[in-house]
Amino acid sequence: MRLEIVALLALGVVTLSAADQPAKNEPTAAETEQQAEIAEATKLTQKLSSYKKGKLTRLVKSGTKEDLMNLPRIGEATADRIISARPFDSSAHLVTVKGIGLKTFAKIVDFVDKGDRTVTPKKKTPG
Repeated sequence: MRLEIVALLALGVVTLSAADQPAKNEPTAAETEQQAEIAEATKLTQKLSSYKKGKLTRLVKSGTKEDLMNLPRIGEATADRIISARPFDSSAHLVTVKGIGLKTFAKIVDFVDKGDRTVTPKKKTPG
């Protein structure tokens, strides 16, 4: 089949234009949708104080499985997926994890905003 296509191209029977070929740097529909979700999640975090944004970022980037399971709608399997998906560029990228959509992320942001102290991961001390 490949040889036939090459032969047809060489004879000029079939031509390919740039419009016929997919663009190499264009994002797919799924990537575009994911970027839109990340942008929306970023907007949700803007209501947090800088301290609470840092708290959420530390939790997402380095919280233990138990810390993550303290969050609303995060069970053992989702906590495992979060840990497997690390590192994240920001806490908003949490929406890229299967099982966490914008609704769940909004609940997590509200939970952190209300100041629940059980979700603050301990800082690692050298030693």
